[in-house]
Amino acid sequence: MSIKSKFCLFAVSLYLFMNLSTLWVFGLESSKCIDIRNFDISWTNGLNNNLMVINFNGDIKYFKECKKKLSKEAEAQRIVSSYFDEYLFNKSSSDKHLLSETLRNADNLEKFISAGFLWDRNSNLSRYLGGSINSDALGIPCSIAEKVEIDLKDFFLYASRELVHRCISTGIADGELQTNLAVKQIGTYRLAKLFGIDNLVVKSEFVKLITLDNEKLGVLTDKAMGISAENFGELNCSVDPKFQRDLTCLQILDTITNEQDHNPDNCLFEVKDGRLVSLTAFDNEGCFGLNTNLHKGLCWGAVSPLLNKENMINLPHVSKSLAGKILSVESDDIRENLEDLLSNDQIDSCIKRFDCLKEALVNTISVNNNFLLDDDQWSDDTILQEISGEYDNTYLNHFLKKIGI
Repeated sequence: MSIKSKFCLFAVSLYLFMNLSTLWVFGLESSKCIDIRNFDISWTNGLNNNLMVINFNGDIKYFKECKKKLSKEAEAQRIVSSYFDEYLFNKSSSDKHLLSETLRNADNLEKFISAGFLWDRNSNLSRYLGGSINSDALGIPCSIAEKVEIDLKDFFLYASRELVHRCISTGIADGELQTNLAVKQIGTYRLAKLFGIDNLVVKSEFVKLITLDNEKLGVLTDKAMGISAENFGELNCSVDPKFQRDLTCLQILDTITNEQDHNPDNCLFEVKDGRLVSLTAFDNEGCFGLNTNLHKGLCWGAVSPLLNKENMINLPHVSKSLAGKILSVESDDIRENLEDLLSNDQIDSCIKRFDCLKEALVNTISVNNNFLLDDDQWSDDTILQEISGEYDNTYLNHFLKKIGI
């Protein structure tokens, strides 16, 4: 992994640990109860989540469980059990008992809990994966590591994705659900729906699942459709004006939510007849920080700010339908959509960003009669206008560079 890639991983995950004093816990109510005992289940993972993949007769959805916060001892035992019983689906493995007993030792337990995370190059986990230290530093003595049949690297990575939720749950009491990432994802989808652009982020809802062994609470998301950024090297496609429109809408949404982690790697792209026409963002969890300065850019400053020095929108055009939604929405509408999810500080910051953007939108419309476009008015000329360099590194410029178009 390149230094740049490692820095991006660090920045993304560091965001999850910021503003711990504002973390809030709410009694999220599941929107539905779903029995998945008769459906095919598999697993995949992201940087901070172990994801259950559920095949609803060809309709693929992803589930991120919000587990209860436990003591260190109980958390380690739960990780071992869930890794073998669910992730590997190998309940009878002798390795399960061996690792469980190993982590009952206080010294081993502390090393295991403190192993760190993949994005931190100096963590024991990263050093172990890089081969500079052995498993003893992570709480599994070499004598035990030699006996187990599983891939210990996979086990430690699984554990780190479980432990990240405990680590950022400083404001959550033992026994309460670890919902700090879940509420951000649901909040993002709600605001996208409020503004009429929910097609740009995956549908997310809080549900209860009935499994073969127990009940689970967490976030169920639709599968984003399209191709990944890494596959664009094999394509020779052009950019459809609809893609410019959708990226502009996403940049506005992300400015309101203060989403810092939308980049081509957590989006899937729709390509039709050799033209890039749209995208869908997933992993919508890097948002709702307390920054209210819209003169700072997204993606950790890599993208140019949405507001310029004259307090107007730093884009050549904006969707007329989205602008209409923004101008019709009031601060109370934002609060109503988020009040069961986020802290007052987070909601107040979001409203302040929204109000600033709304004012800048009014300013821009008042001096530029051609600023707002209907869906059929976006064109190759509007694309050339935005990539001319006059607007610096907008989402359109940033994304096209990243995917090599």
